[in-house]
Amino acid sequence: MTTYGSYIGQGESLPGTALKVMFSDILVSIMAGLAIFPAVFAFGFAPESGPPLLFFTIPMVFNAMPLVNSF
Repeated sequence: MTTYGSYIGQGESLPGTALKVMFSDILVSIMAGLAIFPAVFAFGFAPESGPPLLFFTIPMVFNAMPLVNSF
């Protein structure tokens, strides 16, 4: 927060910047969910697994990519 705060100019609104960061974080989270959950169902994992589900799903997605395994 200190590093980020040092780059905010004097004329910028701190609440406005906080809202931009909040909405950006929400947007990225929704996009990540839209990318992960189809893969979860495609590979047959249980969506109730919680946060570790990402660490099971992403390696399976990369293994399924045709050019990743050719090197």
